[in-house]
Amino acid sequence: MCALLTVVILWCRLVSLAGAQTNQSTPIEEPSANPRAAVNNADDASGATQPDEAAAAVDLLFQDFGVVLSAARSRQPANMTGAPVSVLTWEDLHYGGYTNVPQALSFVPGVDVLKVDRNRYAVGVRGLHQEFSDRTLILVDGRNASNAIFGGIDFERLPVFLEDLSRVEVVRGPGGAVWGANAFNGVINLIRKTPRETQGVLASTTIDEFGDTFSQLRWGASSGPLAWRLSFGYNDRVSSEDAINNDNFDTRDFSREYRFDGEATYALSDQTTLRFGAGHVHITRGDFPFLSFQPGEDERIDSTTAHAKITRDLDSGAEAIVQWYGTFESVNRPSLWQLSSIDNSLEASLRFAPASGHDLLVGGAARIVRIDSNPNRPESLLDDTVFNEQWLGAYVVDRWRVSDHLTLEGQARIDWYSETSIDWSGRLSAFVSLDDASKHVLRFSAAKAFRAPQSGLQQIATQRVPLPSPPTPPGTFGVVLRRAGELDNEEIWSLEVGYTGKLRDDLTLRIDSYYQRYQNLTGAATFTDPLDLGRTIATIDDLGSASAVGVETELRFKRDNVTLSAWYAFNEFDFRGDSLQNARAFQPARHKAGVTARVSLTDWLTAVVNYRFTGLTPVEVFTKAVQPHHRLDLSLTTKIAGSGELTIGVMDLFDETDIPIDTIGSNDFAAETPGRTLFVRVQLLF
Repeated sequence: MCALLTVVILWCRLVSLAGAQTNQSTPIEEPSANPRAAVNNADDASGATQPDEAAAAVDLLFQDFGVVLSAARSRQPANMTGAPVSVLTWEDLHYGGYTNVPQALSFVPGVDVLKVDRNRYAVGVRGLHQEFSDRTLILVDGRNASNAIFGGIDFERLPVFLEDLSRVEVVRGPGGAVWGANAFNGVINLIRKTPRETQGVLASTTIDEFGDTFSQLRWGASSGPLAWRLSFGYNDRVSSEDAINNDNFDTRDFSREYRFDGEATYALSDQTTLRFGAGHVHITRGDFPFLSFQPGEDERIDSTTAHAKITRDLDSGAEAIVQWYGTFESVNRPSLWQLSSIDNSLEASLRFAPASGHDLLVGGAARIVRIDSNPNRPESLLDDTVFNEQWLGAYVVDRWRVSDHLTLEGQARIDWYSETSIDWSGRLSAFVSLDDASKHVLRFSAAKAFRAPQSGLQQIATQRVPLPSPPTPPGTFGVVLRRAGELDNEEIWSLEVGYTGKLRDDLTLRIDSYYQRYQNLTGAATFTDPLDLGRTIATIDDLGSASAVGVETELRFKRDNVTLSAWYAFNEFDFRGDSLQNARAFQPARHKAGVTARVSLTDWLTAVVNYRFTGLTPVEVFTKAVQPHHRLDLSLTTKIAGSGELTIGVMDLFDETDIPIDTIGSNDFAAETPGRTLFVRVQLLF
């Protein structure tokens, strides 16, 4: 508590210092759905007195390459970010016909996406992905949305609607220098539209050939300084066995989800804005096998989120932000655990220009987590206990425009976690413009980040699959997971070189290469059965080191009503530990490639083609290699009834249903999932 008070006092002091200065900055937080408008608004808000030439240069950078904010917590031209950032725009999300975020992420360079079953996905930047893996950090509007118990993400638990998203930004490479622990291999930031961008009434329903439905009803309005948005939704998925007559497995991967999200903004003054909201998700779905155990009981999850943020533009052009957000969950997952959690975070930041050519961001964060485990069966992974965790972090980002052709950026952060120790993250980048207009830029970066093992990983232990007695001694189990000892933080070190260039006004090329070194990777360590019964005996332990190299390249064409892109990613991962161990996640597919096209054929007709090839996902012990596969999605959207839309399409045209995903805990339970899926979506906007 004293540390938290110190952070708040320091922030207040910095605000007062910044307010007393005259400086240049571009205090930005969130891009508009229209990036061009966002930049104009940013310039108006800054009050900066830049020379006309400098202002025009900055404006040109944004215009040519777009704007992103997830690489450094601030708006930057996409060609000059410390880590490479890919963007899914609202047009990509809307016209693609997707019903969830992982479907859209399948077409982002360097991202690995595996559909485990109808409800669960393994998603990771540059691999190391699994439902319970936490090497990629998930954010919603820059707020940590990871799970309190194990750090991973279940996208269906987020009170987020695709139609309410402005964009999705994917940071490839360590992002811990600004986002803290577990921004390890990368960051995925879901950025929602503001309430003023979602005025009116939207009704949307998608139905597919299996009878799955995905519906949303949204109402947005405003009154003077107040604007708000209310979204309600219901999703219903049938199980795989019903969808594709898969009689070999009792998949139980049906799901019913009720979702609500409400958000509002209020202009307290010309300089101060309050943005606040709350959301709730209720999920009932079938359980899944884990460590050879599936009780056949439904999962029930209730997740409530809330947030409040005050943003103040200071007279000097600086910007100060204070925000609180919390997640409150009640979880009953029969094959895992039964628990409740309370997760609260408080953050503050200040952006100002301490000297000519510098843009400085300083901030601090505190997080308090309480987890109350109430096991409802002997096979539960957690004992009847309470976990209390605390996190503290402080960061600084300094961007220095040394000359017209050289810009330097330094990011540094220190974090303390009550369950491990103090650790740090950093990133140092140099941007070299090869021409006066900065249409061709080289990037050189070095970075370090860490991942902290949360309570769920450190405390899990169980015994499952009782063996007959006799011949075995009483109380003998076929699967034994022992509680972990003291676990160290995982560390990643990265060296990166990249190029971004405007080959023509309508053609952009990006190439990013990297070498990553991992230390203290945690995973499942196995032991020899002392009774020689063939039992599986394991624990979570520090297994060793690994290295990774890769290159990701994308060629993008955009002209008027046509947007085309082609990309290729080579991601090689070499685990240097014992070959009989497992790092709790899939390795990246070495070769991934994709082609996307969106064409507005007329003012009322838009066609989308998305293709992806995923090469062999290498095998580790406990899992089976995922064979190479292709995915082709097609959609066609036409206007109807004035402001309405009709979308028809097909997901996975090649019908890749014969690739069951064998996760670490499913063993021989892995089942096929529906592949080719025809769908129809109807939307009305009033």
